[in-house]
Amino acid sequence: MKNDKKRKIKVVRKQQQQIPFAEIQEEIKKVLETDPDMDEYVMFLAVMKVMLEYTSKDDWGEMSLSFIQNHYFDFEKVKTIKHRLDFRQPYKLYCELMRVYYLLADSKGKKIFHKMLNWFPADNKKNIIQTWPNTFILSCFRPIITQGNIYFEDIRTKKKYDIADRDNIILSIIKETHLPFLSLIVPSNEKFLTDMFLLCENFTLINPNSIGHLKKSRWEEYLLDWYRNNLLKSCLST
Repeated sequence: MKNDKKRKIKVVRKQQQQIPFAEIQEEIKKVLETDPDMDEYVMFLAVMKVMLEYTSKDDWGEMSLSFIQNHYFDFEKVKTIKHRLDFRQPYKLYCELMRVYYLLADSKGKKIFHKMLNWFPADNKKNIIQTWPNTFILSCFRPIITQGNIYFEDIRTKKKYDIADRDNIILSIIKETHLPFLSLIVPSNEKFLTDMFLLCENFTLINPNSIGHLKKSRWEEYLLDWYRNNLLKSCLST
C-alpha cells in the first residue's frame, strides 16, 4: 500500500510539472494554425522569454537560479527604486533578455533549450532554431537604415546584421533613438530577428578600443554588467 501511494504521488507530481508545457504547447498550436502570419521563429523566441517563469518550482527553474541570480540585482541595491517606472520597465526587459541568454549560453540552459525545441510544434523551422546557441549575437548595436533595409552594426566587431522587421516595429523603435542599444539577435531564414531592445540613453558609452580584444563570452559578461550598472546609476541620479 505504501509503495502504491508513493507511486501515485510521483505520478501526480509528474503530471503537475507537465501541465504548463502541455498548456503552452496547445496554445502555440492554436495560434500557428489560426494565424497564417504568425512567424514560428518569433513565437519560439517569445516562449523562451517566459518559460522559466512557468518552471521556477521544478528542476528547470532550479538549474537556472545560480546563473540568473549572478546577473540580477540584489534586493538591497534596488529597494528604493524598484517600483519606479524608469527602473521597473527597462529592468523587466533586461530580465527577459537574461532568460533567453541563459537558455542559449549556459551549458545547463542549453539542455532546457533543446527539450523545449523537442516539443515545439514547428518541425520545418527547427533546423535553424537548433543552431541558435551557436549563432546568437548578444551585443550593443548601432542601427543603420539603408534603402529600406535595417542593419544592426555590432560595436565590438563592426559586423552588420540584416534584421527582419515585422510590421515596421523595429523601424519605429529605431526612429525614436539613433543611440546604440543592447539586444540579442538570432537567425531566421535569411535575416536575423529580435524583439529585445534595451535602450542605453544617458548611459556611459563604451570605448570600442577597450573591448576589441575581448572574446565573445567575456564581452557578453562585460556588456551585461555595463548595462545593469548604468541602469542603476541613471535611476539613482534622478
